[in-house]
Amino acid sequence: EFVSLYCIPYISRKNVERDPQLKAFYQKMLKKKSIDRAPDLSKLRREHLETGHMESTVIAQCIVWCHELFYIRDVETGQILQGRPGEPQRRKEEADVAEDESSADNRLSESTQQIPHLVRMERTVITRKDQATGSFQNIQGDWIITDIDDLLEGNLVV
Repeated sequence: EFVSLYCIPYISRKNVERDPQLKAFYQKMLKKKSIDRAPDLSKLRREHLETGHMESTVIAQCIVWCHELFYIRDVETGQILQGRPGEPQRRKEEADVAEDESSADNRLSESTQQIPHLVRMERTVITRKDQATGSFQNIQGDWIITDIDDLLEGNLVV
């Protein structure tokens, strides 16, 4: 289930690693009113896109519905952190009998809960400018999962 998609131009995890001041600059810019950001955006454009190389980050969020079959308990407090205890165990006789797909689905739905998980993914898009023609080419990186259920508080690049 798709939730959101947005792009952060002129910044990626790699170029923040290479230039830690870039992240601070970007964060400072984002605190300004939109109308006051133009000089900062022009500076970023000059330093990145007009040099022929720009890295941007595309972030997507979606809900993934899962059948929960397990639980996680904090050993110190005994608190259930995820899932639910006491899932029904299959009897040995049931395990020995070959199942058709519908009986497996019925057992799965009886012993599990449908749980939504927010998955945040990102990919880097590199834009290169051909100096001879002036045309741009986008090279898309692979999607990587950067956070699930905000366990990493978003783990955003900025």
